[in-house]
Amino acid sequence: MSCKILLAALFFTSSLAMAQDASSNHPDGSGDPDATTCRTPQPLPSSRMVGPKVCKTNSQ
Repeated sequence: MSCKILLAALFFTSSLAMAQDASSNHPDGSGDPDATTCRTPQPLPSSRMVGPKVCKTNSQ
């Protein structure tokens, strides 16, 4: 029983974190100035690797 409650709490917490962290290929900074928007990792030129995930507030 306690395992089900723990899993439900974990799912709820992770879904809240996802809702606060919007992700986009081309963020435009619109919306709440204090909200955080993340750019998805972009392919690096002349490489098979991808760059970092970049997160900034909309005011930045």
